[in-house]
Amino acid sequence: MSNGGAAPPPSPHGAAKSLRPKKANTKLKRSSHIGNLYRVCRGKIEECPMQGKSPSGTKTGAGTIIINGKQGISDSLAEMNKRSDYFQQIEEDVDKHAKSVTELKTAVNTFNTKDMTKLLKFHKHLESILENLTDETQVLTRFEGFPTKKLEALRTAVGLYLKLESMITVLQNWKIEPPLAELLNKVDRYFNKV
Repeated sequence: MSNGGAAPPPSPHGAAKSLRPKKANTKLKRSSHIGNLYRVCRGKIEECPMQGKSPSGTKTGAGTIIINGKQGISDSLAEMNKRSDYFQQIEEDVDKHAKSVTELKTAVNTFNTKDMTKLLKFHKHLESILENLTDETQVLTRFEGFPTKKLEALRTAVGLYLKLESMITVLQNWKIEPPLAELLNKVDRYFNKV
């Protein structure tokens, strides 16, 4: 024992094992309890029995659901919508504003101009009608064939036009005075920002 009574160094195989981080024993495991709860809830929504006979007459095991299709879920959603104040307000809006939205649908479909002042005037008229709706998107979807894409295109065109008008106003209000190099740098920075 020339080491002075010290233990021999650990073997390379054992050292590699001890240097590795220990694996945490926290693997996620699939819980059958959560899956069963999901099936029970879905069965209640779809009004299906948890146990019983399948449509073919064969008995099913515990936790098995006989699904009658998606009719149960759609009926449940329709019932929730009927009770929701939000959806009741949307239905009231559909009834209350049906005439003006129908006229607006025709007006948007037939609107065609290259004159920006006419577009701005038409846009103002559109918004005066649509601002009265609780939820514009929900109400307009109740009117089959409403040209929502054209409506968005009109709004985009008005937005871009107004942005260009504001840029022109800014540029026209700049005073042209020396030093011109500084003014040109300022204009250049403004256009880069735009």
